[in-house]
Amino acid sequence: MAVHGDNYWLSQIAGLLAGGVSNPVARGLLGQGLAPIAARAARFDLSGIGDGTNLTTNSKILYVPYRDSYVTRVAYYNSSLVTINVSASREQTKQITFNNGATSVAILPKQWAVSDPIPGKVSKGSSLYIYTFMSITSGAYHQTHTISETGEQGEKGVALADKTMGGTITNSGGGTFGPVALLYQLADDTPVVTGLGDSIMGGVGDPASKSFVYRALENKKSFFLAQRSGETAQAFVLATDVGSIATSDPLTTSNSRYMLAEAGNWVLGNYAINDLRLFRAATLVQADLISIWRALDSEGIKVTWCTAMPNSSSTDSWATLANQSVNASIIAQRAILNAWMRAGAPLDPSTFAAVAVGTAGALVAGQSGHPLYKIFDVSVAVEDGVDSGKWKSPGYTTDGIHPTALGHTDAAAIITAAMDADTRLFK
Repeated sequence: MAVHGDNYWLSQIAGLLAGGVSNPVARGLLGQGLAPIAARAARFDLSGIGDGTNLTTNSKILYVPYRDSYVTRVAYYNSSLVTINVSASREQTKQITFNNGATSVAILPKQWAVSDPIPGKVSKGSSLYIYTFMSITSGAYHQTHTISETGEQGEKGVALADKTMGGTITNSGGGTFGPVALLYQLADDTPVVTGLGDSIMGGVGDPASKSFVYRALENKKSFFLAQRSGETAQAFVLATDVGSIATSDPLTTSNSRYMLAEAGNWVLGNYAINDLRLFRAATLVQADLISIWRALDSEGIKVTWCTAMPNSSSTDSWATLANQSVNASIIAQRAILNAWMRAGAPLDPSTFAAVAVGTAGALVAGQSGHPLYKIFDVSVAVEDGVDSGKWKSPGYTTDGIHPTALGHTDAAAIITAAMDADTRLFK
């Protein structure tokens, strides 16, 4: 498959070098003893597109460490097709350096940069702001950060001044650019979870952009969010775009999300609903999900997945059940897909093709040889009845596609309960 064939990633990606620039691989971060210490307060949305005419950005991004650390680093990723130049500071008072003392770093296309160690204690639960200035040599698409937390700021323009060590950032709307993660040096085999998915994974529907995955893992686990709005399992497998964004946009391919997945040792994914909304049959979605799971599993990454949330329309803004209408085009296929996942995504042990629920001798999630460790049935937290196609009401959605903060919170509780019940999960 396009995202994995012939061990492409292991052969092409050398690993993150301390204080330097390189391509990442799962064992790159972990092999260097580095892992995220802070969940991103503003989601890392790989579907965001920077305006090619805006060649500079300044940002102030919030991080909240989930544990104490005396030495941290920041990690940046360049998803564009041109070199970008980055400088950074902690709170505009402590210059962040790269490559043993340089005050800026040039990051080549599809590569990472990890800063030199940043001395100074960061405390669990504290608010830490990282300031970043980014410039590109020519107009190009790049991933963006959404400004959503108190105190965060972001601006972009043709020729902005570098404000990492002073100056006021004026919000200019749209996305900005910032670190993928704040890292710390591991003292143990800390698990790193990558949330892999669509706009629901990115927290769309929640004013704070905190998805159910973010809420379940916040202040508990080390994690990334690698999200692309509108993405399908099919597009991820083909490494192409099936939506409306121009195919010249390098962010339409799954490569960047896959590379972030390989920066951890667990994946928690949610692709499915957008495939169904494009009228794809459950059997086709199953095949693409299996391809993704097997590719990740072959890299030694433990994979977990979520059932597909409902999709409906409403004449009263989802205030009541009575005024909701199910999406008749997908309800039957969604029920088939969700039932298959609830049963552990049974597979033929020889061909790894999907088989019917109840098939004798089938492999199911959690068994040796199956590429999935676990399925989270998050749809039951937000749906009025199993696969009814209608959202709980009121308060669980405002558009029939994305959960609200309430919906994300209740879905997060499914994952939290699973972590409490399974001592091996995300360990």
